[in-house]
Amino acid sequence: MENEIVHMPEQIQELTLLLMYLTSWQERRTIGLRRKPHKTDDMLLRRCWKGYDFSVLERLEAQGLICGEGGKKPIVFTDEGERLAIELMKKYGLGDRKEDEV
Repeated sequence: MENEIVHMPEQIQELTLLLMYLTSWQERRTIGLRRKPHKTDDMLLRRCWKGYDFSVLERLEAQGLICGEGGKKPIVFTDEGERLAIELMKKYGLGDRKEDEV
């Protein structure tokens, strides 16, 4: 029983990342109005709204899995965060997710 309690924060973090991924979408990075276009402006970003426990979001960001970008903007998954979320889908038996069309 004690062993289960010790791993609970890790499980909550995993499941939060997984839920964030399942409710996420892809969009093209938008070009700012006041700067010149950059080669990364055509990148696809995976985004998710911040409707999760902020302490968990802070831990995920500290681990480099997401980027909060401040304010009311949605969270952006890092490449590592997206890779881990896909692994967690397999771990929890959710299969493959078809990528969103942009």
